[in-house]
Amino acid sequence: MVVDGLSQRLDIELAKLKYKALIGQGELAGEPLILVKPMTYMNLSGRALKGLVSGLGLSLADIVVVCDDLNLPLGALRIRAKGSAGGNKGLASIIAALGSQEFTRVRLGIDQPPAKVDAADYVLRPFAKAEWPVVQEMLNQAQEAVCTLVEQGLEAAMNRFNQSV
Repeated sequence: MVVDGLSQRLDIELAKLKYKALIGQGELAGEPLILVKPMTYMNLSGRALKGLVSGLGLSLADIVVVCDDLNLPLGALRIRAKGSAGGNKGLASIIAALGSQEFTRVRLGIDQPPAKVDAADYVLRPFAKAEWPVVQEMLNQAQEAVCTLVEQGLEAAMNRFNQSV
């Protein structure tokens, strides 16, 4: 949802299917920007990113991964320069494919599943109508965080968007 929002906001069409992902290329603040929406299962996101990184000659410093996080309350954002997968199987796939944890990630809080609800089912379910105001604000903030990362750098983005919860 964040990549789709950035696509609209920055007028970058996600049209090219390459490296098992939809890709759109454009600019932000004079910097080249590639938006990537993996078309693999989320748990296999590393396959798409590995092809993209090697095919385009990108460095790990060029990568910003946006993902959900069950360990953050709904609506919270966390930007990190590196780190473990923290139980996120998509991040685990990316770490395994790239052979490194040294890439920036923007994590979006979706909260823990209710008791007796499988985490995979919880992650894949649509947000409840009552959650949408918080979700929409989180998506807007995540888009702004990505733009801040590109325009002003990691430290500025972390200072602005890492909220205490």
